Amino acid sequence: MTHRLIYTTDWYQWLFSVPDTFTTPSWTSSVSLAGLRLSATFYNSHCQGIIGYWSTAFAAIVLSEHFLFRSNNFASSTVEDWDNPARLPFGIAAILAFLGAFGVIVPSMSQTEYTGLIAKAGTGDIGVLTGFLTATILYGVLRTLERKLFPKSEPANMTIYSHDLGESYL
Repeated sequence: MTHRLIYTTDWYQWLFSVPDTFTTPSWTSSVSLAGLRLSATFYNSHCQGIIGYWSTAFAAIVLSEHFLFRSNNFASSTVEDWDNPARLPFGIAAILAFLGAFGVIVPSMSQTEYTGLIAKAGTGDIGVLTGFLTATILYGVLRTLERKLFPKSEPANMTIYSHDLGESYL
């Protein structure tokens, strides 16, 4: 007896017999039409500013990891280790740097719904700049501490803190 992962009726099984030449354009057009309709409410909801702040803090952390701790070397990021927790950083530094950046972003932002104390003082919207700088500084300090307190095995082709561009990483 074969056990199925999903215990539902087979009412949808006929969809698997429909050729892709019909399903792909129909799904694409329906998702596109829904996206066009919803885009008017999305752009008027003023949430794009929050997305910008989030992406700035995230980019600062990713760039700091790449340039400061991996010496601008793409070979030091091994794809094979993505599911090996023993070879990955804990992430405590990234989470704390992200939260710390938002602790500075919120008082520095000036949006239609909210204006922070620093922005009210006459600086305007400097949340993106202060968030990027705060995330970069915090991540640099916290990642250094994280590496010293919780040492993990680094990839064999990763030279830690080496900024010698002539050195071979292979």
